[in-house]
Amino acid sequence: MKKIKKILALLFCLFALQAQAADLDYATFRALPILHDGRVKPIESFARIYLTEISGAPTLPDMTAPQWLAEVLFDPAHAMQRNIIRIDQTPIVQMLGLPPRADHFYSYAEVTKAFEAQSAAVTMILQKSAEARGAVENDFINRYAAVTDFFQLLNAAAIIAPSHAAITPRVAKTFNLPPGDLTALDLLPHQTDITARLDRIRRAKGGHIQNYNADEKAVAHLAFYLTNIQMLSDGNRLFRVIPSAWDNNWYAPWELITGGHGAPQTIELLNDWRGLATAYDVKSSDAFQEAARKIQTDSAVQTHAPIWKLKLEVYYQTLALIPWAVLAYGLYFIFFIIAAVRKNKISNLTAKVSIAAGLFIHASIILSRVLILGRPPVSSLYESLLYVSFIVVLLGITFRRRHAEFLPVGALLGAIILAISPIYAPQGDTMNVLIAVLNTNFWLATHVICITTGYGTTLIAGTLAHVYLFRPSEKMALWLRRLALFALLFTALGTLLGGIWADQSWGRFWGWDPKENGALLIVLWLVWVLHGRMTAAMNPHAFAAWLAAANIMVALSWFGVNLLGVGLHSYGFTSAAAWGLAAFCGGEMILIAALYIFASARNYRPAHAL
Repeated sequence: MKKIKKILALLFCLFALQAQAADLDYATFRALPILHDGRVKPIESFARIYLTEISGAPTLPDMTAPQWLAEVLFDPAHAMQRNIIRIDQTPIVQMLGLPPRADHFYSYAEVTKAFEAQSAAVTMILQKSAEARGAVENDFINRYAAVTDFFQLLNAAAIIAPSHAAITPRVAKTFNLPPGDLTALDLLPHQTDITARLDRIRRAKGGHIQNYNADEKAVAHLAFYLTNIQMLSDGNRLFRVIPSAWDNNWYAPWELITGGHGAPQTIELLNDWRGLATAYDVKSSDAFQEAARKIQTDSAVQTHAPIWKLKLEVYYQTLALIPWAVLAYGLYFIFFIIAAVRKNKISNLTAKVSIAAGLFIHASIILSRVLILGRPPVSSLYESLLYVSFIVVLLGITFRRRHAEFLPVGALLGAIILAISPIYAPQGDTMNVLIAVLNTNFWLATHVICITTGYGTTLIAGTLAHVYLFRPSEKMALWLRRLALFALLFTALGTLLGGIWADQSWGRFWGWDPKENGALLIVLWLVWVLHGRMTAAMNPHAFAAWLAAANIMVALSWFGVNLLGVGLHSYGFTSAAAWGLAAFCGGEMILIAALYIFASARNYRPAHAL
């Protein structure tokens, strides 16, 4: 780390890059494709992932994620000085010897110097397993990983960025260098000759550069530049923007040259990226936009990454539709209450418009993800939140004429589930590639959609059971049993299909995995509750209370087993999520008990059998 830091400092001092081109048009740049985490995605998504990892947010107050990434790639000298690395844990700030700051932001230059001073502590913590580390040590390693990724990005485009090397006319003539501001890509073919010339100069004048004339200093600077570009770029595969001419692989600029993957079309695309870097350097918005268009319309790029799909993902990322859907559902609930109390036609109309807008936005979110990913968007806990929230609203709309409470309960549930979904979006990136063993759209569509539909139906049935305990009615009693049967159908079918999928993927139908146990728990709970009522072992109030408790069973199966840290469906234990789950389950038990006592005290007995 110490040696690399010195190389960076010297390199950027020798070839000071230009200031950020804040007035450039990034519309096309943000939609350029890059292969990352197994999926071709736009620069917009890639930049948001790393900006979130480094700064804790997908945008900065004064620039967007693509603007920040362009600065990091094409103007690393300024990017290193920007206070962007967020360290808000006081113990880590103290461990690194950094000055405490109210905003918790530090520059790359500051943090790398601090990590260098604590290299022994870093090595000791890295040698520990994740389980053996404490919470502070894990946070410390996360910050170290963010700085390491930042370092990779700072050097990702070094080979194509202008060098600003002071090349004298005599040196240019000696090595037959092309005119203009050269990049490492221009200079690498001459590296052997430049190194040999520097060796002769050293033998003649020694190693003291102050003894060299202007031409000799220029040769020394070129040799130093090329040697260190190689050192900084070697092994850097993060910025994979060049598709292969022969297969589906993508390559980073340096990897393309040194790995022997070049072809006429890939070299042409690499030159287009060089043109983009040059346009950024000279602050030419027209040239920057034109270079980005050339990359975007390249035939090899379009083969791997259709423009429409990249643009759709950019719109999806920048529009941030989830808060708008939450707002629309919330407004519907508010205006529904107002309309019910005051019998106001304007409030009633506003409620209808709000729910329609919310459902349209929500459907657009899901459809966009289907088109971008080419699969049903139900492969992760986050995506299941999007889908289940859609199901409960859709059920509310479908059965709104059957009972007045259906739609407001569905809208309220949908708003709550959607509102908590960002908590389960790691680093803001939610469009992950499925592992190969699970990448079967048929089983993904059938099993996961069935089981999540069962979750949604169980939740709306459980929530309506709360309403029934507060305000019993014969009509609601009938619909609670119907909804419980509907939920049982989908959870049982989803569990069965999950076993078939497991047999196809892992060679066993059932393995007592925590997630499998959780799905079975919901099925058994619904069977028990329905059986208890059908055999008259439960009175209507008891049935409603135990059905309301199905919400707890869903929460334990849906969230709880994912936090255990074991099993095929685990997303890892987090104390915040565990406390939230515990608070929900405890609160539900208290509320259900209170409502049951309230309903029993009123001694209401519906005439219709529940």
